Amino acid sequence: MGVSWRRLSEGVRQKVGITTDKTFKATANCRNEAMFKEATDFSVHLKTMERDLRAMSKQVESQFLSLKNILSSPLPRAYDVGADGPVPLEAEVKPIGMHVNLDLITDSGQEMKRRLETEVIQPVKEWMVAYRTIQDRMKHLEIVRLEFDSRRRTVADLQGSYERMRANIGSLGTNAQAELQKLEAKTNHKHEKMQRTCAQYEDIERTVYNSLFTLVRDTSVLREYTSGAIAIIQECFTLAHTAYDGVPAIEFSTTNPTAGGFGAIASAAIGASAEIDMYRYDAQQNSDGDADVLEQGQYDQVPYGYPINGHATPACPPQLRQYSMQGPRDTACEQGDQRQRPGSKYRTNQQQGQHDNAPPGQQPRMDQEQQARPDEGY
Repeated sequence: MGVSWRRLSEGVRQKVGITTDKTFKATANCRNEAMFKEATDFSVHLKTMERDLRAMSKQVESQFLSLKNILSSPLPRAYDVGADGPVPLEAEVKPIGMHVNLDLITDSGQEMKRRLETEVIQPVKEWMVAYRTIQDRMKHLEIVRLEFDSRRRTVADLQGSYERMRANIGSLGTNAQAELQKLEAKTNHKHEKMQRTCAQYEDIERTVYNSLFTLVRDTSVLREYTSGAIAIIQECFTLAHTAYDGVPAIEFSTTNPTAGGFGAIASAAIGASAEIDMYRYDAQQNSDGDADVLEQGQYDQVPYGYPINGHATPACPPQLRQYSMQGPRDTACEQGDQRQRPGSKYRTNQQQGQHDNAPPGQQPRMDQEQQARPDEGY
């Protein structure tokens, strides 16, 4: 019988359970199989760790390169209108990362990649190489085990035939003795082969066991590898952050060259409307009570530099006069002074909102006083 056929047939017999000898038990390799199974489960975690570390290293390196490109791009500048069009207030184009050590940022990512490869990934790869070596030995050990069990069956069958022939030697004829000797020689030959195969199996099994024992003991350092990986990643970002050490703040021009424009017009309009309102207040205080409210036509008579508290107010520009004259009533209150002036009949914004939102008949007291005096304005 060929060795390949012997191994194949024995493997099928053990898997299917086909046997003519009920007392035959297959050779056990349970300790190696149990250790190898758990080592295989552990290898899955190592593969995941290696894959994730490589992906993280690649991602951090890419992000640092992208950050370098961002910090190298120019900052936007403020412009003013010149004779030939827009003119930047800052002649120098300043990058976002001015004075930042950009090379240190990218170098830190490369340093992290190098350290992860040498201090973490390389030991993991060495463990995986040892695991694959043991995996090949386990396959060879299984082959030798099946061959050994097949030879055990052959020797057991020959020994049974030899015992039966020797027990019936007297009834087998004149050639029975020669046949018995021939069968005995064949049995001894097969037994020698079985012994050699047994020795080979025991040697491989012991080697696999020692290798698995060492491999299993080496798995205890995985915790240190994970701790080392986290420390390397942390040191990488710390090193990248030192690129900003001692970097001065970016200085911009603090001078706003715009003397006019929409911003100035709006500011002047707010101030002019407030001054008109103050004039209305003083006019009401100095009146005899017959006319507390300035009519719309009287707004045109407000002097530009009307004195308040002994100080001349800023003149209202002519182009803003119509805007300021038609502004909302009590503008000074709207611009921040939400308190009603002493003795004033004018509503503040808050009072006006309470009046508009109150149900009929429940308006604030001030409104009721106004109804009692319909000849007086707000």
